[in-house]
Amino acid sequence: MNSIFSNTKEAFSLKSNFELSRAQFLFKIIENKTLVKISTFLTKIALKTYLPVTPIIKMSVFNHFCGGISELDCIPIIKKMYQKKVSSVLDFSTEAFNSEEEFDSCYDKKLSIIEFAKNRTEIPFTVFKPTCLGSIDLFKKKTNISRYERIFSKYFR
Repeated sequence: MNSIFSNTKEAFSLKSNFELSRAQFLFKIIENKTLVKISTFLTKIALKTYLPVTPIIKMSVFNHFCGGISELDCIPIIKKMYQKKVSSVLDFSTEAFNSEEEFDSCYDKKLSIIEFAKNRTEIPFTVFKPTCLGSIDLFKKKTNISRYERIFSKYFR
């Protein structure tokens, strides 16, 4: 693994100077916890009040961490990375849904991603948060039940 990253020119060859400068700036901002809290708060307000901040988000954070908004949208970056022997991981990480329709939609999206990735050598596996498949309370309840089962199982074998 060290040999992959020992040549920084090769390691960063997929990125332009602008993209590298943007990444450096972005990580400097992310280092500052206070600034992250303030910007997260302001972004939520801006989105709830329909202020036009989406292009700013897409140009900065989204484009750095995301390959696209759909599986097909990600294909150019997936192929570009794979030419350098870098595999991709599709990660659909959403959560905090509250309705059965949202849970079902999330489930369908996860299946779609798995189907998209299953025959592509450049995507060795997929990742997702299971918390979008059910209510947070359900997961908490199951976690507590499992914890108690482990505690009591040693006494009731």
